[in-house]
Amino acid sequence: MISISEDEFVDIIIRDWINLQNRDHRLNDFETVFDEVSNECGIDYVNGNKFCKKHIESWRESLRLLKEGYDFREETSKLIVNDLSSMNLIPINGRDIMEEFNISGPQVGMMLEKARDLFRHNPCSKAELIRRLK
Repeated sequence: MISISEDEFVDIIIRDWINLQNRDHRLNDFETVFDEVSNECGIDYVNGNKFCKKHIESWRESLRLLKEGYDFREETSKLIVNDLSSMNLIPINGRDIMEEFNISGPQVGMMLEKARDLFRHNPCSKAELIRRLK
């Protein structure tokens, strides 16, 4: 049996263990999950680093409330999707709607509102959101 003190990565192992115990995950941990979530949802228009820096403290606080043994990736994914959904940014604009649906005027505004609602409930890519609107 090898002692942890003999491992060349002992400092990293200890730091990671302390972070896990304190639920004090690093920014890079959150960015990794953000990248996975944004790729799954086709969201490539949000700066992951800035987004994570903005939300990291509230995410850490939320994770501290969970029972020991939680799945970091799963729980962090939920937090990220929730915060992405609460943003009023969607991957399409009025011009996209006018071109795709050949409409103008108040109809564009109504379609944008429907798009925001769809996106808020389930973030997705531009192509997917347009498909859902049809």
